[in-house]
Amino acid sequence: TNVSMAVFVPGHFLSILANANFKRCVHFRLLVAGGEPLFRALTRQLEQVNPLAHVWNCYGPTEATACVTLHQAGIEAPSRLHVPIGRAVPWSVLYLASESPTSELK
Repeated sequence: TNVSMAVFVPGHFLSILANANFKRCVHFRLLVAGGEPLFRALTRQLEQVNPLAHVWNCYGPTEATACVTLHQAGIEAPSRLHVPIGRAVPWSVLYLASESPTSELK
């Protein structure tokens, strides 16, 4: 297949990786993941199947179905369980709210 880019929720992409036909997607270069936490283990699986593909984690408000942050998977510390939500996209401002005033962002 000539598919080079796809947008998925991580849970759906897990089932696609399990499909033997995915290995035939040699043109695949970009996966944008969003809608649920992206585990680093999943990005490692993709790297094994297609080392040329890039994975970006996006985050945004559900009601708007828009990406307001991006982070390229694989550049974070290998010990992290999740891929970070990243930084605000250009020309955007990001405000994070927490129920706990003592919580820290990492």
